[in-house]
Amino acid sequence: MSVIALSVAALLWGWALQASAQRLQYTKRPDVENGAKVYKGGCIACHGSDGKGAPMASTVFLRPDTFPDFTDCAGTTPEPDGNWKAAIVHGGPSRGLSQIMPAFGDLLTDDQINDVIAYMRGFCRNVHHYPLGELNLPRALVTEKAFPENETVVSTAASASGAPAWTTDVIDERTIIDARTQLETDIPMNYADQNHNWTAGVGDITLGVKREMISSLRTGSILSVQGGFLLPTGDPARGFGAGTTQFEPFAVFD
Repeated sequence: MSVIALSVAALLWGWALQASAQRLQYTKRPDVENGAKVYKGGCIACHGSDGKGAPMASTVFLRPDTFPDFTDCAGTTPEPDGNWKAAIVHGGPSRGLSQIMPAFGDLLTDDQINDVIAYMRGFCRNVHHYPLGELNLPRALVTEKAFPENETVVSTAASASGAPAWTTDVIDERTIIDARTQLETDIPMNYADQNHNWTAGVGDITLGVKREMISSLRTGSILSVQGGFLLPTGDPARGFGAGTTQFEPFAVFD
């Protein structure tokens, strides 16, 4: 019941916040036609007319492996507009990107930057309905995110009663097949004081697959389902595992 209560509380809290904190606040609706003019007036020299990058022969710099392809929806949709704007205003290094991306904050107005972002978003057709980065909401306490992503999370929990003990989970999350499907690997490292002797060991490793089912930027909501197999890799004699393979399905809504 406590897990359900936490999930409901997090859900209501998320509804109250909506997606406004994740989105750029516009004084007026972006003008895509004007964004096209801005892009063709400067951006096209490096990023090309189709957003895949200008021909190598026409550029004067060595293109890094991380050079963006704006038609690649799996790579562009996870980034919210705020990240795009920061890279344009402050340059690539402000977001850990290549130094060849200059800062345009002193050359373009705020409206022009918003317009060009709206135009550049059009390079990705998003026919597979990948969730947008604005829906990558903060992780709420002990619950999972609904947004599939690529990251490594380290989480530690300690026992509040009884013998001293704690567990550190190293969780690796990687999108596979497409940007809507995530493979998750959770490796728990356990430490416990058993009869005044400290012991350590790996717990039951979890392999899970998450799939985003529905997402809407208009309502600020996203729904995913996940199934996970808990493998009996831990030692149940030391309290580090269940001793049997378990399957755990659940749904996540943000």
